[in-house]
Amino acid sequence: MQKQTFILLMLAALALTAGYFLRTQNTRGYANSLRSEIEANLTSAYEEIDLEAARLISDSGSVRSSYWDANKYLFVCTDSSRIIAWNGNHYWPEPSTWNGPESITFLSNQRGAFLIKKWQFGKRVLANVLALRERYPITNSFLSAELNSSLFPEKETDIVGPS
Repeated sequence: MQKQTFILLMLAALALTAGYFLRTQNTRGYANSLRSEIEANLTSAYEEIDLEAARLISDSGSVRSSYWDANKYLFVCTDSSRIIAWNGNHYWPEPSTWNGPESITFLSNQRGAFLIKKWQFGKRVLANVLALRERYPITNSFLSAELNSSLFPEKETDIVGPS
């Protein structure tokens, strides 16, 4: 009887160890593939964003440019004191948040998490606001915090700022 109990305990320990090992190996591989997929999606998005920005800048950021209506991504053009043009009615942060030497800024606030990329041309700044996660002032069955599904394949991905 003791021999059978010992064998069962050893088999259970072996099964638990094997399960832990397999889970750890699969989790590492999944995290790497998820990171690679998000990185590829961001690279693709920024290739498109750079092309759209180049078109707007080539037209000097003119308010009357037809390029403002043709863009897929959100752009805002400012001068030193005010917003001159924009192409969407989505949230964009205060221009003071992108007043710095960095060309790309991560911003996390009560409205979500965003990457802001800017281009300086003349006395103007063209900024792109790429939403990573949108949060709304209220939540209900129609409005809830959501990740940008074109960038993140998993709905349960956490976004943390640089450390």
